[in-house]
Amino acid sequence: MEGTSYTSNNGLYIRTDTKITIRAEDTIVSDVASGVGELKIFFGGTEYVIGQSTSFVLSKGIHTIEFRGKDNVGNTEVLQTRTVKVDEDAPVSTLNTSGARYDALGRIFVSTLTTVNLYASDPVVNGVASGVNRTEYAVAAGNFGLYSSAFTLQEGTRTVSFNSTDNLENKESVKTVTLDADGTPPITSASVQGAETLVGTITYINGDSRVALSAQDPLVSSVASGVRETQYKLDNTFYQFYFSTSIVLTEGVRTVAFFSRDNVQNTEVAQAKDYRVDATSPTLILSYAGANY
Repeated sequence: MEGTSYTSNNGLYIRTDTKITIRAEDTIVSDVASGVGELKIFFGGTEYVIGQSTSFVLSKGIHTIEFRGKDNVGNTEVLQTRTVKVDEDAPVSTLNTSGARYDALGRIFVSTLTTVNLYASDPVVNGVASGVNRTEYAVAAGNFGLYSSAFTLQEGTRTVSFNSTDNLENKESVKTVTLDADGTPPITSASVQGAETLVGTITYINGDSRVALSAQDPLVSSVASGVRETQYKLDNTFYQFYFSTSIVLTEGVRTVAFFSRDNVQNTEVAQAKDYRVDATSPTLILSYAGANY
């Protein structure tokens, strides 16, 4: 046999370009061998009678070949049988992600914590599949390496190239998937709408003033998945979603805590701001110095 072959518990596998050679030899016993008279091959329902040897290739599928030799004095070999499985189809690989992912505007956003998984299967064609031997991949302009387990991506736009090869070296064409990895959370700021006075580090507002929140997802390494949500809470209450409506504060010392989260679950560390809300007008006190009547 000349060319690529693979043997497993499921049998003998070859490619369509693997050459099979069948040759008959007459064994010398006690210094006597009359020589090969003929070689018969039974294949595909047809009997072929040839001289001493022949070579051929097979189309993809499962093939059973029977053959036997006869010497020049009529001694005939016991019929031999070989089953050969011919595979010329490469595996099929796919890329999946596990964890935060956001598809928008033709781009695939993932977190730097999102794992990238590669899967490969060898398709059964005409009853034959020799099986996946290996999957290889590269990130960006890196060299191809053997895939063994899921991996994560550094922040930025990353192109993952990958392909798989079966046990007969049938190699899949390289596939590519571009992923935008975002590892930076949004930044949220609070502003006062209305009267505001800053005394040292203390912020005073009146009862008609409101607190508004705004969030932006910073562009880092050309990637920003965008703000998904902003949440806030007043004093010791529970967090609630902020829907672009300014926050009303009642009189007293009030604490507004807030944070934002982007579309791949990068979550900002919560901030807190204190406000002194003064909703009471001053009281006018009239006093006199000197005689009065």
